[in-house]
Amino acid sequence: MVATTLCVGVIGMYHSGIGGGGFMLVRDKHGRYETIDYRETAPAAASRDMYQHDQNASVLGGLAVAVPGELRGLEYLHRNYGVLPWKTLVMPAVRVARDGFRVTEDLVRYMKAASQDSNFLVDDPIWAEDFAPNGDSLEKIANQGIDVFYKGDIAESMISLIQKMNGTMTLDDLEEYKVEVKPPLNITYGDFRLFTTEAPSSGPVMFSIFKTMEQYPPEDLHDTNLTAHRFVEAMKFAYGARLQLGDPEFIKNTTAYQAHLLSDTTARTIRNRILDNTTQPLSAYDPLSLYAPPPTAPPTSATAQVAWNVLARGMGLREAVAAPRVHHQLMPDVLRVEEGLDEGVVEGLRGKGHEVEWMAPGLSAVQGW
Repeated sequence: MVATTLCVGVIGMYHSGIGGGGFMLVRDKHGRYETIDYRETAPAAASRDMYQHDQNASVLGGLAVAVPGELRGLEYLHRNYGVLPWKTLVMPAVRVARDGFRVTEDLVRYMKAASQDSNFLVDDPIWAEDFAPNGDSLEKIANQGIDVFYKGDIAESMISLIQKMNGTMTLDDLEEYKVEVKPPLNITYGDFRLFTTEAPSSGPVMFSIFKTMEQYPPEDLHDTNLTAHRFVEAMKFAYGARLQLGDPEFIKNTTAYQAHLLSDTTARTIRNRILDNTTQPLSAYDPLSLYAPPPTAPPTSATAQVAWNVLARGMGLREAVAAPRVHHQLMPDVLRVEEGLDEGVVEGLRGKGHEVEWMAPGLSAVQGW
């Protein structure tokens, strides 16, 4: 897992990378589960109004940079579960960075999307370095451990650049970063016991979709058009519920809300509110705000569909990952459909009132092995 994650960070830095973070679900040899929250955190000087003067500062410049957690998360995983030496796990990523790798369609697609408005990948020497890495930083991490990243010369270089770009992150922010280890969420789905990470991840959103779909008889799966409609509706209710979720450190009663959301009673209530003949206006899904976020990449719904394809439809993992997907995050009220989805299913969804917008394959990314 450590070696794979670091290699993905070299060949697909938009999916993973030592400058980012994430969530991890771990099952030990005794069948016990725990989750590792190593998502990026805001620097100590961050404030809720820090982007009020310039919303673009949330995506461009030093203020857009959060304290990275990936290496702390991988270090925790290695320290508690690892067998091989740390250097043995890091060096494959060094070799990939130095020796190069075959450019994939996935990489080309993301580079094109990222450089539509400017050619920064070539013109900005910092980004050019990232896309032509020599593996020096990773080799330091392999030989010296992650302290060189959080306290040593790599840390000093990062903070110098971030502050030069108007960021507020400090060396103290890096040194004081800690992962959070928590018990997982778990539900039953048919004969399966499923585990995932809790908020602030989207685990409860995914599980809400599963619990709603569990309320329908398995024989209904043969009606592909109706099942697609029900899945989209379950997704919309789950994304409506997401408006009340957040970081438990800042949002009160998150644990109780997750338990309520994933209860059989709530699942039955949602199922009874889904109409098989039509979609519904936004107000039917209990959105808690008029805030309408822009369309985003759909990692939560993508993961849910791949897992559901395996559990409910009996697909193998490769087939489940390759199957065209849909995404509806409730607001905006648009169903995004990957090219390649069965035209009959799409027309069936349109016939039930869904506003369909086609999207290119690969805008959602799921990795599995």
